[in-house]
Amino acid sequence: MLSALILFFFTFQVYFFPLNAQKIPQSVTAIEATQMTSTVAYLKWRKPESNFTLTHYDVQFSEIGDEYLDAEEYLTTVDGIVEHAKLTGLKTNQRYIIYIYSIFQEVASHPSTVDIKLTWIDKYLPIKPDFRHELKNDGKDVGITWLPNIKNPGDRFFASYRKKGDAAFVNSKSESESLSIDVRNVERNHLYEFYVTACYGNQMAISDIKEIHT
Repeated sequence: MLSALILFFFTFQVYFFPLNAQKIPQSVTAIEATQMTSTVAYLKWRKPESNFTLTHYDVQFSEIGDEYLDAEEYLTTVDGIVEHAKLTGLKTNQRYIIYIYSIFQEVASHPSTVDIKLTWIDKYLPIKPDFRHELKNDGKDVGITWLPNIKNPGDRFFASYRKKGDAAFVNSKSESESLSIDVRNVERNHLYEFYVTACYGNQMAISDIKEIHT
């Protein structure tokens, strides 16, 4: 007797929804999408309240035309503790439906969806960003995750940091591919000040300064 039903077939993924609904992870909520550039979108959501420790999220998309809706295609995979994604390689002047699936092992939730149309973007001023951090490598590295403003996010960022009491901040490299960066080889057991800068072209916006004890 079959223990699961195959509900969807995608270009790169086959998901199984068990007949026992208690084994299906819940869907994400509060999903929002906005443009970062003419071909890049920013996606954020709220993780489901669930007893499951999610393995990851899968993000898929379909192109929407005047008289058609394409089949879903795989776009990217995001770690289960993350609640946002940068979606690259999209087309200008194209409307999309974006689907997010919560994944527990090989079991997928029902999708949460949002639609977005990418248009040509010239210059804009990013709005003040936020960020979160985590200590890595026994406190020798600080992982910085950029949290763009959903209205005017920018398309890249960098982190600035200094030991509290020092005069000048040190800038990390600019990061345009990922939403995270690691600041390496800080001194352990010291208080540092960090902030991030969101950029688009030559326009910039900085976050509040946060103190981080390594």
